[in-house]
Amino acid sequence: MVAHRVRLQQMRMHHELASNNEMPVCMCLDNPGKEYLARVPSRSSRPLRLRLVPGQYQVEWFDPTQGLFLSPGIIEVEGRSVFRQPSAGSVLHLQAV
Repeated sequence: MVAHRVRLQQMRMHHELASNNEMPVCMCLDNPGKEYLARVPSRSSRPLRLRLVPGQYQVEWFDPTQGLFLSPGIIEVEGRSVFRQPSAGSVLHLQAV
């Protein structure tokens, strides 16, 4: 489950960091430069766009319908980044490495 991997007590809600040009607005929690958690509306097929502090991040998607973590890996970001969810309603977790 995502809650076991995320430091929620250190995060703040910042919906303005995430968008996919649809309503309702994407949900985003962050601890700038350290950790991000974002969710796209479950009916959306558009990519998720996030404004991130530049750096390297461990990235993984959580599929709540299957209870599985998908697509783990490390990425380098320069600022605004685009992510495609592997399945509708997936939750994106990024953590600085």
